[in-house]
Amino acid sequence: MNRFVGISLLVPLIIVSGCTIFQPSQPNNEEVIVIGKIGNESVTLNELKTQYNKSNVLLPDSEDGQGLEEFLELYMNFRLKAAVARDAGYMEDPEILYELAEYERQSAYPYWLERHIKDELLDE
Repeated sequence: MNRFVGISLLVPLIIVSGCTIFQPSQPNNEEVIVIGKIGNESVTLNELKTQYNKSNVLLPDSEDGQGLEEFLELYMNFRLKAAVARDAGYMEDPEILYELAEYERQSAYPYWLERHIKDELLDE
């Protein structure tokens, strides 16, 4: 009898859970709040907050959200410059691509060297 009651309570619970899992999820409100457009690309609040959290060492945090407002202007200027460069064809220019590869190579070496030395010191 107890087994029948347990199963009769468990089956509806599984059905309800299955229905909720397979429902199309509603997007987070922050994902759909468009705070700016550059050309055909929309910049959402969620994207801005993600980039702000990645770069928060550059701007001091403030409780009133002023840091995010300051970052908004910087981020929109960055996105605008990137769009202009992409439209001008800079991403296909062999000289610029070579220079970027050189910067990457030059900046990677100190990090590799530091990590290599730290690993050797930790092994000792």
